[in-house]
Amino acid sequence: MGAVVSGLIGAVIAAALVALADRGQKPAQAIIEGWRMLRPGWLLNFATAGSAGMAALFGYIFLFVGSSRPDADIQTPYAVILILAFGMAAIYVAWTSYGRTIMWKGNELRVRTSLGREMVCRISDIRSVTKSEMLGEYRLTFHDGSTLRLSAYFHGVKELVARLPKRARQD
Repeated sequence: MGAVVSGLIGAVIAAALVALADRGQKPAQAIIEGWRMLRPGWLLNFATAGSAGMAALFGYIFLFVGSSRPDADIQTPYAVILILAFGMAAIYVAWTSYGRTIMWKGNELRVRTSLGREMVCRISDIRSVTKSEMLGEYRLTFHDGSTLRLSAYFHGVKELVARLPKRARQD
């Protein structure tokens, strides 16, 4: 019974933090020449740091502490799985938050990746905008079939979505 109650308490705390992150969003950052830029919110920063911290903690335990329990041979693969899962989660959230710059000005939307690739399109070319509450993201679909996924926890994302064509939004 204790594990179930602890899990429920953790779920309630997580839901409260997500609701707080949604309410605490700031406007988009204005940069030179009228461009507006999306920035990661505190929930994305915490998810990146928390996942990296957990991967580092489990890695330290795996490499330097180990287990003296008789079932240590069974625990080792689970430790490796946890290290990989938290490490990959940290990399994914960091890449989607900091690995690209999303800006808009007027009718132009620009996405630059840290690898140097740049996508420039017109906001009027957006065919549909869907929000996934479960994934916490907006998915922009363009007329050519390409998609752009944006975290709902970027500062300024609500401004950008409000700027998108009303015919495309599925609020």
